[in-house]
Amino acid sequence: MASRVTQLEIPHELRVAAARSLEQAKLTFDAYMRVTEEAASMFEKRIEGGQVGTKEVGKKAIDFALQNATAAFEFAQKIAQAKDVSEFVRLLNEFLQSQMEVLSEQVKDLGETLSRVQRAA
Repeated sequence: MASRVTQLEIPHELRVAAARSLEQAKLTFDAYMRVTEEAASMFEKRIEGGQVGTKEVGKKAIDFALQNATAAFEFAQKIAQAKDVSEFVRLLNEFLQSQMEVLSEQVKDLGETLSRVQRAA
């Protein structure tokens, strides 16, 4: 007797509610990004007279934070459209794998920048 695996579907109403919530979250996220970019700009202006290395490290850290926040929001948009649990799990695994690679590269890049700044100091 062959076993059948039943896909657990995510109800349409739940996906619609998630999409509405995501729209509101997008507005909040856009406001957050504007405030973060303004803060980054103010940070850069404050340290312009300071060490060039400090400015470079700070800018990289802020850029990485913005990239990661954007990736997380894009992931949230994708999973809100998932039609069933298996699609949700697939999207989650893809996101986690991708983010681990991105974070690894970011840590490597930041480490190299810090080393270069220390040697120059």
